[in-house]
Amino acid sequence: MPGSFKSAPGVLSPGAGFVAGGDLNSLNTAPERPDTWVIGDVHGCHATLSQLLESLHKSDPACHFVFVGDLVGKGPSSLEVLKTVHSLGDRAEVILGNHDLHLLAIHAQVTTARAGDHLEECLQHTALTQPEPWQWPRWLAQKPLALVVAEPSGTPWLVVHAGLHPQWSVAEVMTRAMHLSQRIRSGDWSWYQNPNDPDGVTAAYLTRVRGLKKDLSLADQWTGALDTCPPTVTPWFQVEDRATREHATITGHWAALGLVRHQKHVSIDTGCVYGGALVALSLNSGVTRRVECLPEDRIVTD
Repeated sequence: MPGSFKSAPGVLSPGAGFVAGGDLNSLNTAPERPDTWVIGDVHGCHATLSQLLESLHKSDPACHFVFVGDLVGKGPSSLEVLKTVHSLGDRAEVILGNHDLHLLAIHAQVTTARAGDHLEECLQHTALTQPEPWQWPRWLAQKPLALVVAEPSGTPWLVVHAGLHPQWSVAEVMTRAMHLSQRIRSGDWSWYQNPNDPDGVTAAYLTRVRGLKKDLSLADQWTGALDTCPPTVTPWFQVEDRATREHATITGHWAALGLVRHQKHVSIDTGCVYGGALVALSLNSGVTRRVECLPEDRIVTD
């Protein structure tokens, strides 16, 4: 059916109802095809997510969803978010973000929880029985780190959580992502936060990158808005001659950046958990829907 996901990791089957890779304003808007909405970082904001999903469902009951990652962490209701997204079944796909990996790594006992993670409920309830038997660690570990959303013609959308190494082609991104996914599913976490492991490098770029130094290494110290960018740092999507510059790309992760469209790239994390909004991007039309963070979801920062 249109918009359904293949069982192979990282590929959305053709017929999702849009032409990928062109100008966002020229995308196919054929009404008989269900829309696909890409949703920004949820971070445990279950009440806000529920309101957004209800709004999207009312306008298109058959629509599909792609989550750019960081379903969990910081916000108050990470377990409820996992349960809600799981309940969407084949209508939704999830890209793993750095906070999702952090939760899985805690569960695998290769790292420890941090102050402000708010993941206690997830870690205390790894096996659920209602409404059906379900283990979120197994479900979450099956999710890809990169997703190609493709039509029969046109350049595909490439969706990752944070960004890309400027020298990696789409093919290399997918190969790297699938190799790392295999290790996660097998329970091998020796790559985690290991800069000397190729899969550790893959995870760093796909789930954490914002700015890059001149040698293309991560500028981890800078997490701010574009107008605060140091002169020695370049946002990853603005690097000249980036290998994926001709491909449409979508990321989240960068709350201070907000909703930004740069050439064929779209960034959609608008900092819901900090009191911003949760944004969904239509791949049919290029329009966005947003729900402002509900009071019960906002973390207290002062």
